[in-house]
Amino acid sequence: MFSPGALDICPPNLRGIQVCLAKDVLKRACLNNAILFSPNRHYDAFKEIRKMAAITYKLYAKGGPGNNVLGDCPFTQRANMAFEIKGVHPELIFIDLKNKPDYFLTINPSGTVPVLQAGDTVIADSAAIVDFVDETFPEPSLKPEGWKEAVDVSGNIFNTFSAFAKNKDASQTEELKRVFIEEVKKINDYLSKRKGPLFFEQQWTVADCMLAPRLYHIKAVSEHYLKFDPFSDAGALTTYMEYVFSSKVFKATGYPVEFIYGGWAKYFN
Repeated sequence: MFSPGALDICPPNLRGIQVCLAKDVLKRACLNNAILFSPNRHYDAFKEIRKMAAITYKLYAKGGPGNNVLGDCPFTQRANMAFEIKGVHPELIFIDLKNKPDYFLTINPSGTVPVLQAGDTVIADSAAIVDFVDETFPEPSLKPEGWKEAVDVSGNIFNTFSAFAKNKDASQTEELKRVFIEEVKKINDYLSKRKGPLFFEQQWTVADCMLAPRLYHIKAVSEHYLKFDPFSDAGALTTYMEYVFSSKVFKATGYPVEFIYGGWAKYFN
């Protein structure tokens, strides 16, 4: 039968994996009747943990200036936030997207970032990486009940903003701006009905990992290049951004706003 005290037993040679993961794996093993705890058998519960601990998690990311710091990629930050929320820190490998190394193109022929390499597994899509992280490290969960609705509500704002910001046809500017502002209003209305400060109170979710880095870009580009505030009438969304941008999770995975200015400069020069 399950012994709660067994969750506090951890072999001293375990390195590179979080205690929360160890406890979660132990708990799942117990619930599945895979392990019967006894003084001589508790180490068996860590077989799965040792296997996972042996895996090296490498996150290939856009490099910033000098290619020795994290660059301005909202999709990489999305994936990295999922790791940070779980308390797991992958090895970051910076990629110069203007001069992609051959070894990286061998791993991911499309040349896009982020890419997660976990042992023999390679994932080259930020949403899929977040799903992988949430499944591999189940606690805390990034998918509470209702998470899909939050993703659906907030999922189109970056596309509509990019279409508006990058537009060169003056005859389409106002319509593209209107469509973008409608997305802002939709998210603001949704958040205004929530308790906050995140979509699900204090719980970080896949929706926050997706939206927060995109809002960072939208806010920076709007203020610096477009000279307007799309959030002036979006009080709930503004409060959301203030909380997220000041959070440890966001700061630990982010980059200076100047990197965003540089990354978007080509669309305004």
